[in-house]
Amino acid sequence: MRRRSPGSDGAKAMHWYRMAAKAADASEDLDTRVWVHGRAAIALGYEGAALPVADVFADQAMALSDRPSLGLLNAVFGKAHTAALRSDRATARRLLAEGRRIFDRAGSHEQTSDYAVPHWRLNVFTSLFAALAT
Repeated sequence: MRRRSPGSDGAKAMHWYRMAAKAADASEDLDTRVWVHGRAAIALGYEGAALPVADVFADQAMALSDRPSLGLLNAVFGKAHTAALRSDRATARRLLAEGRRIFDRAGSHEQTSDYAVPHWRLNVFTSLFAALAT
C-alpha cells in the first residue's frame, strides 16, 4: 500500500484547516488567528493542494495584521507559491521579496519545531518558488 503525504488529499486538508481557522477565530487571539490562517496558506500553497483556498487563508491572515510574525510570513509565502503555480511571476516575485523582509524581522532562527522558519526552511520555500517560477 502506498502511503500518502498528509497534504496530498486536498479535500481533507481543507476540512482540517477550515476547522482550525474556525477555532482560532473563536479564540479572538490575534496572533493565533494570523498563525493558523498563515499556516493553512503555506501548507495548501506549498503542496498545491487547493490554490483558491490557500489564497483565501493567506488574504485573511494578511488582513488580520501586517505586523511581522511567523503567521504573516507563512501567509505571504503561501500566496507567493500560489502565484508561482499560476505563472503569475510578477506577483510571486513581489511576495517573495515581501516574505524575505518579514523573515528578517520575524524568522524563528533559534526555534526547534516543525513550524519554525529558520534560514534553511526559508531556503526551502525559496527553492520551491524558484522551481515553480521558471
